[in-house]
Amino acid sequence: MTVRSTTETVGMGTLRAKPFILPFSSGRTRPTALAAPVNNLDVGGTAAGYMFQSADPDTHTLYLEHQLFEKVTVGLQISDVEGVSDTENDLYGQLLFSDNFRGILGVRDYGPETDLYFGAALNGELAEDTEGYASLIIGSDFDEFQVGINYRIHYNVDLNVNYKSTSYDGGKDRDGLGLGLSFLF
Repeated sequence: MTVRSTTETVGMGTLRAKPFILPFSSGRTRPTALAAPVNNLDVGGTAAGYMFQSADPDTHTLYLEHQLFEKVTVGLQISDVEGVSDTENDLYGQLLFSDNFRGILGVRDYGPETDLYFGAALNGELAEDTEGYASLIIGSDFDEFQVGINYRIHYNVDLNVNYKSTSYDGGKDRDGLGLGLSFLF
């Protein structure tokens, strides 16, 4: 089974609704607007990962994505976010429009309230085993923008380095570098 990935601050990315998520190719994980990367998987393929953002040293994100159909991926992202809420849980879907463009629709649960979001992502190969991406997601109470690279360190493991900016209406904005790993199976 070949796994192709992209990151969404799911949202990935694993992401986290993140409007822009870049499509993946050749088993790569690409970050999306979600903290989690957006992954291009074969039908039946799964990606799981962990993300850390320097803007929130006490925040840790886990994500799981699964390719249900040829152009449809669903994902769950769980973030422990210090100072914003106890957790941010994202449930999202991604629709692949082309090899390097995908749309995102999801819902973010902050505990006492939820926020519907949408977005998109773009990605492209920078060098062998290295892919760049940019994603944007917009919700009624927040927006997120993320750019980064995914580097294949093993046939089923990607290292992600990114910059993510999240703005909350009436809340604490977060901007900073991120680091994560994606496991593809």
